Amino acid sequence: MLKFNFKIAWRNIWKNKVFSSVNIIGLALSMACCLAISMYVWNETHYDKFHANADYIYRITNKQNQAGKLYNVAVTPGPLAPALQKDFPEIKNTVRFGNWSGLLKNGSKVYEEKSVQLTENSIFSVFNFTLLLGNPKTALLSTDEIVITETVAEKYFGKEWRSNALLLGQVFTLNGQNSFKLAGVAANPPANSSIRFDILLPLEFLFKTDEWANNWGANNYHTYVQLKPGASLAAFQTKLAKELKVYKPDTEDILQVQPLKQQYLYSNFDFFTDWGKRSDIKYVKIFSGVGLLLLIIACVNFINLSTARSLKRSMEVGVRKVNGASRRQLIGQFLSESVL
Repeated sequence: MLKFNFKIAWRNIWKNKVFSSVNIIGLALSMACCLAISMYVWNETHYDKFHANADYIYRITNKQNQAGKLYNVAVTPGPLAPALQKDFPEIKNTVRFGNWSGLLKNGSKVYEEKSVQLTENSIFSVFNFTLLLGNPKTALLSTDEIVITETVAEKYFGKEWRSNALLLGQVFTLNGQNSFKLAGVAANPPANSSIRFDILLPLEFLFKTDEWANNWGANNYHTYVQLKPGASLAAFQTKLAKELKVYKPDTEDILQVQPLKQQYLYSNFDFFTDWGKRSDIKYVKIFSGVGLLLLIIACVNFINLSTARSLKRSMEVGVRKVNGASRRQLIGQFLSESVL
């Protein structure tokens, strides 16, 4: 019976080529667009979820009071991370990032590097950024070390850099002044990472050369904390709001918490204090609405066209009923045609 239904369905489709083409092309285009939009939405909403500790990682942001007006900024003071580690037992680890750039030289090759992050060794334990070469437990612990990505390694040492036994220890010079030894080569940050970098330098290098950089008045760093499993986020936020008062009694600034998983889509900060790869949740909502609307329009169009042909098909139904077709068989035939 099923084979017979599909045979009849195929004959009806072939007999009504214009109607069938409009229905099939309309549904196909709308479903293709809907699937493409779904892939975009899925990708946008899965940023930073590749980190094993993503559920416990939060960025500390700052609500600054300037001339009586509150501004949201993504940067925090340099000494904040160690202070949080000391004052909050629920914090398992912290890591800081400082945005940097400069001329990097190795041998005769010199490039202007714009995606440089000043950070610390804990980056490899808090985040899932992998070292392809080097020891993640010791890299960046010394102030004269540098970590580069595989893309940068290829740029300076060629495509065969992996086979270079003397790669670690290579000397780089930054801005013609400071020298760094290569301590590791990291895998390129995944495409769905909101934290981007080509080169990592030790944050302590900056603190060593510039005392002001590690001051409670120097709001220049992104500070991330990894909470211990089971820690109360609400309790942590309540205590965090008063933390700056302990070290800066005259401040009106208030520290806040932003989950890592929300960083890509929900970052809207003043004074260009945020950096990295960002998008906006409003685009996800707009595209989701467009995709759903396309699918609804295609379904309505399909139903309208089918209804418009119902009068003509009623004669066919009548003939089949006279010849003994049951209600179930008629439903089966029409469903088979729609499925086909």
